[in-house]
Amino acid sequence: MIFITIYLAIPEQTYLNFFQRPSIQVFIKERRISFFVFNPEQEEIVKWITH
Repeated sequence: MIFITIYLAIPEQTYLNFFQRPSIQVFIKERRISFFVFNPEQEEIVKWITH
């Protein structure tokens, strides 16, 4: 069996406005969702979260 890790790409403003909510943080941790936060204007990754 092959396992592939997939990362969710989240714009920085979405992360700041939505993903910082405590209920969302719990949801992400419980489901071990990996993601990175990016700044679309500067085209750079600003945060990388791996669970």
